[in-house]
Amino acid sequence: MPKPIRWTITKKVGGTVFVLLSIILALLIHSIFALKEIDAELREVAKIDVPLTQFANEIEIAQLEQRILMDEVLRKRLSGVDSSASDIKEIEQWGVYLYQQFSKALVTAELGVQVTGSQEFKNLLTTLAILQEQHREIDKVLAEVLKPNASNETIEQIILMDEDFDRIAIDLIHAIEGLTQRNAQLVLDHEEQFALITYSLGGIGGVVGIALALLIIVSIKSSIGKISRNIERVSQAIESNEDIPVSEVEHVKSSDEFRDLSNNLTDMISRVSSDIDKREAVSAQLNDLATKDHLTKCFNRFKWEEVASIEIERSSRTGASLSLIYFDIDHFKRINDTFGHDIGDVTLVKVAEIAKLNSRHIDSVYRLGGEEFAILLPSTDIEEAYAIAERLRKEIDSFEFDEVEHVTVSLGVTESIKTNDDLASFVKRADQALYCAKENGRNQVKKQH
Repeated sequence: MPKPIRWTITKKVGGTVFVLLSIILALLIHSIFALKEIDAELREVAKIDVPLTQFANEIEIAQLEQRILMDEVLRKRLSGVDSSASDIKEIEQWGVYLYQQFSKALVTAELGVQVTGSQEFKNLLTTLAILQEQHREIDKVLAEVLKPNASNETIEQIILMDEDFDRIAIDLIHAIEGLTQRNAQLVLDHEEQFALITYSLGGIGGVVGIALALLIIVSIKSSIGKISRNIERVSQAIESNEDIPVSEVEHVKSSDEFRDLSNNLTDMISRVSSDIDKREAVSAQLNDLATKDHLTKCFNRFKWEEVASIEIERSSRTGASLSLIYFDIDHFKRINDTFGHDIGDVTLVKVAEIAKLNSRHIDSVYRLGGEEFAILLPSTDIEEAYAIAERLRKEIDSFEFDEVEHVTVSLGVTESIKTNDDLASFVKRADQALYCAKENGRNQVKKQH
């Protein structure tokens, strides 16, 4: 019969130590595999998620740039000016660049689907495919629009297609937001996993283990906290379309994978902020192109028809006064013929500046074409408008122009008939008053009730 093992204190202590060491070893092995998995996921974020965000922003910026160029071509065409070959070439170059960004984004999104199988990547891949197909269709129609004999129906078609493209692009932004939320959840999951591992090691390893665990926890929580806050800032920036100040970006100072992720995230924040600034600049530029005259920076005819119609309707509805000053530069053709069109342009700009300086903050100045201008004066009756017009006439008459030296203007003033008026009749009376001023010797103000 075998002799039973005698459990001495040494064996008990040794057995206890062995069990504790075995548990610690098991936890360490588990930690190694967990760290490898986390490292793989973090590399996935840097390899797939961050580039996708960059490609999506590049697609949006490139599409806006192409639209601005297309709008400029159409504006020139409406003005009777043929588009240059460089304009058309630049539009085509943006189209090629868009296709390249789509190709890169689709390859990256497909890689994300293969690696993660997540629904966010599938949604993003679907949206990118739809946008790419829409871009191909836009390019086909754009080729027809850029031809000199393009029909109005073709122009209207590409405008509608551009609007559809914008609506689908919003879906792309939503997909990116979903991807950002996924990244945040991924980091939070890592935080919980690390906390569990480190607390377990602290409880089992005793005083030394606790001290080491606390150091690990503090380091990890600090890194993850900074990364989480930075990701939250990215989400808020995308939602509010505001850039992120560099001073608010928190940097991870550790030497592990979190530093690499933090650096990648910082680069992404910088690109997002830059893209937001670009979008705002493009949006402002697009608005100026659509509403302002490129030479004088006065509002253009398109803005005039919109605002004047609204003000006439408001005057009719509320009974408030509304007046209009119509004026043009006397003998402007003589200025162009004598001094050249460059000096003529300088004269137009200076007259527009004087008109704006002599207008109130509630008034708006428009260039309607050539040397013709209009000033819309809300809450103003015809006598007040006449006084403003006379002051403007005197300012221009007394101003010493550099080349032309002396310039005069003729002005016509009218007031809206609240019960029976529309834009055509309103403008006609002002034009009649202007004609009367020119017929009576120019450099004067006439009013028409």
